[in-house]
Amino acid sequence: MRILIVGDHNPFVVSPRAFRIKELAYELAQRGHNVDVVVGSENRIIYGFNKSYKEDSKLKEKEAPKERNPLIQKVHTTAASVYHYFFGFRSDRKTFFKVKKTLTNCTDYDVVIGVAAPFYTLMVVAASRFRPDTRIIFDSGDPFYGNNEKLAPYWKTIQRKVFLKTDYLCLPTEYAVKAYRDYIDEKKIRIIPQGFDLDQFELAEYKKGDIPVFAYAGRFYQDLRNPVDFFKYLKELETDYRFYIYTNTDDKAFKELKPYIDALEERVVVVDFVPRDECIKRLSEVDFIINFENTTSFQVPSKLMDYGIAGRPVLSIPAGKFNPEKLNEFLVGDYSHKVDIDISIYDIKKVASQFEELF
Repeated sequence: MRILIVGDHNPFVVSPRAFRIKELAYELAQRGHNVDVVVGSENRIIYGFNKSYKEDSKLKEKEAPKERNPLIQKVHTTAASVYHYFFGFRSDRKTFFKVKKTLTNCTDYDVVIGVAAPFYTLMVVAASRFRPDTRIIFDSGDPFYGNNEKLAPYWKTIQRKVFLKTDYLCLPTEYAVKAYRDYIDEKKIRIIPQGFDLDQFELAEYKKGDIPVFAYAGRFYQDLRNPVDFFKYLKELETDYRFYIYTNTDDKAFKELKPYIDALEERVVVVDFVPRDECIKRLSEVDFIINFENTTSFQVPSKLMDYGIAGRPVLSIPAGKFNPEKLNEFLVGDYSHKVDIDISIYDIKKVASQFEELF
């Protein structure tokens, strides 16, 4: 079959959505399908995407935003918030029209899979013309309207109209279903986790050290994932430990947490994002892994599958409900409250088969 996957991210960047696109495209191509991938952020299509495809050049890293005068920054942030409230993200809006034009001549596909976020990828698929018999599938983690976004009420109507255009909506977890009930017939919803080739990862041999070593890998978010209480408690601990944080150090949320992190001195080691396979190998070396849960119950961090692959005990901390006693248990090697993660559901072979059942 001819399959078109429409996403915003380059499949080779470090991003959950990029991983989703790449692994699914690889496996579907491996099964004999002809797979093309739209890279919305770069307004191009990768034809015949498979494991033999290589990027011609190294991906350009985004430059860190320049520091602005605090007053100018406040005005800029306020203006951006107002614009976003009425029109959505400005960059997404521009990209929508570019990709829409690119897809004008891309009508001859048996299956089209739109991968969000961002939401514009689903909008552009809904607004494009394909063959009447083309199977349209949306893949999404959480809704654009009805999430933590502050948006004009008419976005609810827009979102509902967009979802009318799809034959199926794929969600990574059952927790997300309730967030979509106002926008789509629940009969169209399918639960399909993010998939990976589980055999591709090399794990380290775990060896217990003299002091507790634990790690966190992922982003921080001001409203969604902001564990200030956790870092305050770490400062109170008299015991020695090493806490490794793998994150995007340019994020605003991280910069707000940085004073708390700096106060912990050598006990915390911050590392900017590393390739996913290397990160999982490093996580497999520590005593246990920290998972900071999101504030919304319908969002489950995709990093949990990485933690599961790493094979170390996971301490999951609910947003705003940090329990010091559980951390103390983990620090002395008591993992009775660890989270059980079934990584078999993330096997890309199972995931691709679930998608194939839809077309």
